[in-house]
Amino acid sequence: MERLSDLREATDNDRRWLQKELLRLPNTRCLDIGECDLPAGCTPARAAISFFRQSPFIAMRLDREISYTGSNRAMSKLSYGEPVYFQNFVEMLAFFKELPTEAAPTPTQRPTAGNKTYDIDIIVDTRAISVPRPKAQTPPTREIIQRELEKIIMGQEAAVAAIAHHVALHVNKKNPKKPLSFVAFGPPGTGKTAAAKAIETVLNQQHPGKYKTVVTDLNTFTEAHSVYRLIGAPPGYAGYDDTAIFETVTENPYTIFVWDELDKAHDMVLKTFLGVLDEGRLSARKALADGSREYNFRHSIHIFTSNHALGSVRKRPVAGFAPPSEIDDSKQAAAANSAPM
Repeated sequence: MERLSDLREATDNDRRWLQKELLRLPNTRCLDIGECDLPAGCTPARAAISFFRQSPFIAMRLDREISYTGSNRAMSKLSYGEPVYFQNFVEMLAFFKELPTEAAPTPTQRPTAGNKTYDIDIIVDTRAISVPRPKAQTPPTREIIQRELEKIIMGQEAAVAAIAHHVALHVNKKNPKKPLSFVAFGPPGTGKTAAAKAIETVLNQQHPGKYKTVVTDLNTFTEAHSVYRLIGAPPGYAGYDDTAIFETVTENPYTIFVWDELDKAHDMVLKTFLGVLDEGRLSARKALADGSREYNFRHSIHIFTSNHALGSVRKRPVAGFAPPSEIDDSKQAAAANSAPM
């Protein structure tokens, strides 16, 4: 590709080739097109363009920030040197159509009155206008996460505050050594799974599409061989070609795993979780899309729910998810225990 405007004039064969390459592209790789001539008004006049996938989005970007003095909106987005994200390939093609042509736009003659001119380029030096740059995205703070979660989960202030605290600590780490994990226990209908799903909604408010939730019901993992559904079956066994649940983390390292009914899972499944949560990594049964043989869970979040062993906590102050009546009873019990004899 010699000119950026070639994307606008691409043939159907070229578009099908680009779509096929993007579908085959792993999340960790880029499709580099190479340097091409930029439209008039760009400094420098050449830059390399690349495409990549960040599930569920596809994106394109220039390899450097350029100065653009034109008025084309599509070119202005690319000039920042930051990725431009698209929901699907059709949306990307529509963006190509908005790119400027190679020829520089000729200024139109403005109406004049006597010796006065109304050409905006003469009144204002457009090269001296500062174009606002997009603000850098920052991870949400504990206060923001707690406030947004409380809008979704009602009556669980203590549990929501604990979740917000630990989630904020984890997402603000640049290179965490292990994933975040915690167990939410309590009777059915108290908001355990709903709170876990709400974390994705809150985090994606500042980072759209970055986090993805995968919910797995562990009451179907009661047999020892069911662990293969997590890590993949060995060669020669049924299910070898099936996609393992843990493989989701290769498509999106920021996956939020929700594991319902932890107490019903087989011991082999629980032992597998120990390695994931302690080391933040796990060996894969076969080569992954990027050629590696190891799952990296360090940026992921694991939330386990359970309805088990409720009788042993009813007489103590409630620290997890519980109905409002039990919360009131625990407060009364705590007050009675603290009363002077």
